[in-house]
Formats: sequence, C-alpha cells, structure tokens
Amino acid sequence: MKLFYVYGGSLGHLSRVHHFIQYQNWASEEILIVTPSHFTHYFPAYKFVKIHWRTPIKELILSLNKLLTNGDFEAIYIDTFPFGLYGELSELLAQFKKLSINYLARVLKWQTYLVESGSMDKKSTYSFENTYLLEPLYPKHQEWILAYSKSVFTLPNLYLYPKAVKLSEHTYWLLVHSGGIKDVETLVQIAIEERRKASADIPIYIFTQVNLHITAPNIIIKKNTYPVNQYFELAERIFTGAGFNIIQECERFRAKQYIHPFPKKYDDQFFRLSSLSR
Repeated sequence: MKLFYVYGGSLGHLSRVHHFIQYQNWASEEILIVTPSHFTHYFPAYKFVKIHWRTPIKELILSLNKLLTNGDFEAIYIDTFPFGLYGELSELLAQFKKLSINYLARVLKWQTYLVESGSMDKKSTYSFENTYLLEPLYPKHQEWILAYSKSVFTLPNLYLYPKAVKLSEHTYWLLVHSGGIKDVETLVQIAIEERRKASADIPIYIFTQVNLHITAPNIIIKKNTYPVNQYFELAERIFTGAGFNIIQECERFRAKQYIHPFPKKYDDQFFRLSSLSR
C-alpha cells in the first residue's frame, strides 16, 4: 500500500495527488489518502482517513504513528509540506526505517513555512527516496530538496485534456475558482468589467465550490461541479486565479486565460505567474 499525506483543505491538493497517481498508473486499491479536505467525495475510487484541522499536534502524531505501525505501507507520499503542515512528520517518520518517504513539491513560501512549522532551526531527520518537482520552486527550497533527496524528478504537466464539452451554442466565458468566497467575488467583478469593456452581453459561467450570490445579469453559477476542464476548449475566455492546478489545466489555453494571482499564506501565486512569463 501507498499512503498519501495530503494536509490541505482546498480541492486543489486532492486534485494534484489524483493526477499524480494517474500519471504513475497506480491502481486506486493500492492507495490510502490521509487528509482533512472536505472534497473527498469527488474521488470515490480511493480510501480515505479523515483528520481534522483542530486536532492537537500531539494527538495527530499519535494517530499517524498508529496508522503507520498497524498498516502495511511500503511508501508514503507527502504533498506540498515536507514536514507536515505543523512539523508533525519531522520526528515521526524517522522511526520508520523501512518506509520509502517521497515528496510532491509545488511552489511553497519556503522561509514562511520553515518558521510556521517550527522547522527553521532543525535539520531534517529523514531524506526522501524520490522528490517530484511539479513546477519551478523558490531557489532555497530547491537547494534543500537536492540536499535531502536521493533522486529528484522534474515531471511534465500531469493534466490530460478530456473531450471538449460545449456549455452553450452561443459565445460564453468561464470563471473557474473553487474558493474562498472573497477571491471568487473579486474574479467575478473582473470578468464583469471585462465584459463591459467588450460592450457585449456574453454569458459568464462561474464554476465554484462556495455559496455565491450575484445580481448582475447573464451570470450562471455552477456550484459543486468537478472536473470542469472539459469546458475550457470551447469557451472564448477563462478567468482564473494562479493556483497550481488551474495553471496546469489551462496550459493549452493560455492565450484566452485571464490570470489574477491571489495572496496566500504558503502558496505564492505571484511567483508562479512570474515563472510562466520566464
């Protein structure tokens, strides 16, 4: 069995892991995912162990230790946060000498993460069997990976393009952002302003996971739809943030993508956007 430790609440964390598993062509029966995410219902093929955001770190470590001790796991794959979100993995994983420890690395505000996870002055107690670079990283983050990884692989875009589906016989725009609500509202206002500049009454289809109430005309809200990339090809424009998944999914459609980066605690959407231009 392979255990994936996915300590992230957004849909993007699970989506990234799902596409990585598909890329590796692993059977879903081989996978157990530990996560606090509320979006597990979109991935019924996998088994999940749910953890809770407010679980005290000592209790979380005990639960993970029990899971790893009693389970038949050959490998663990850690998404985004190499020591866990709170540093909960740093001492724990060193105890499991036969466990292959692997890391899925996307953009991370490295210094911020080291401080917040309590890892600033600690040396890593384990090294990674394999680290998978999913996009360009902060230089300091990448240097650390090279120092603590036996093998490092730079992966291509993980996202496959599905058969195109048309939402309407008429021209339409898309807005795709799962949350939070303030970010979605910001993107909506940008799209409405762009529509005003175009002097057209083009319908805007909004795909989101949050409760949204918009009074502007010709706005169609599609909540709790996944995946949505089947609609990208036939849309005239696509309004998005600059999160990892949407940037990968829209690679073929960059010319019609309007990207608005949002400030995040650990993700750096501005860095990701600047990497695209480079």
